[in-house]
Amino acid sequence: MCSETSDCWQVGTNLVISDHPSSPPSLLLLTPSGSPLSEGDISVVCVARGFYPDSVTMSWSENSSSMTGDEVQTGPSQRQADGTFSQTSVLKLNKQRWSSGGTYTCRLSHPALSTPLSQSTSLDQCV
Repeated sequence: MCSETSDCWQVGTNLVISDHPSSPPSLLLLTPSGSPLSEGDISVVCVARGFYPDSVTMSWSENSSSMTGDEVQTGPSQRQADGTFSQTSVLKLNKQRWSSGGTYTCRLSHPALSTPLSQSTSLDQCV
């Protein structure tokens, strides 16, 4: 029970009041096309769209092994005009790693999904 001298809200408490219905995200994977091995790094882009509330988890894996660090660049979520959110994650690979034939998978979790979404790509699928 709260008293006049104690704070009833604990650290990390988040109260959201909204009449917006929960909405699951859709997942779009943008892969390099044509002959990607000219210059520079290869970027694979994963886009989560149309979700509410604003709480997605995006992750990358290479041949089922989790990828973290500088090669993964996930931006903040962005509110859209319809009240839903979108978020983008970019996987940057050097030409040698992309050419090695690995399979790269973007995985997306959200409270409105019963199971996570995922999409995969590899060099073989892009040529």
